[in-house]
Amino acid sequence: MITLDNQGSRLKMKRLEILFEDEDFVALNKEAGRLSIPDRMQSSESLKDILQKKYGKIFTIHRLDKDTSGVIIFAKNESAHQFFSKAFEDRQVGKHYLGLVQGLPVPAAGRVDEPIAEHPAKNGRMIIHKKGKSAVSDYQLREDFGLFALLDFQIHTGRTHQIRIHMQYLGHPIVCDELYGNGQPVFLS
Repeated sequence: MITLDNQGSRLKMKRLEILFEDEDFVALNKEAGRLSIPDRMQSSESLKDILQKKYGKIFTIHRLDKDTSGVIIFAKNESAHQFFSKAFEDRQVGKHYLGLVQGLPVPAAGRVDEPIAEHPAKNGRMIIHKKGKSAVSDYQLREDFGLFALLDFQIHTGRTHQIRIHMQYLGHPIVCDELYGNGQPVFLS
């Protein structure tokens, strides 16, 4: 399947990779570069759009940022939607991520407990702000690569761009992040 991103460049997309499915929900491996749900501009086909074509009515339980890959689940009926939504709301679901950041955070493990709010003037951008919503992220060094570090993250809340904004706050933005970092590509030799 080929789709266009919001800059009009072509992205090659893999076929849907279903990890588990039953009558109540479907769990998929979401690839980076695909929207979880439609955005305001309908800039590209989202995972939810594809699932609606396959299943008809489908319910969003959680989202992953467009450029984030990982496991995502959608409910197939209202009772499953309520069950999973409550589990996320009650923080019964563990949310774990890997990320490559610029530099080496010191200490090598820690917690960022800083509220996140929408930027007042820049659409689609978030900021640390005392009047924002509570946001808590734990990080742990997995591997030091000198200029970069691979970190394990566990988020205890689910705010938009949470890991990205928290790592920017610590001075170690996610590598290649155009919103909260320098956006420069990393080339492996």
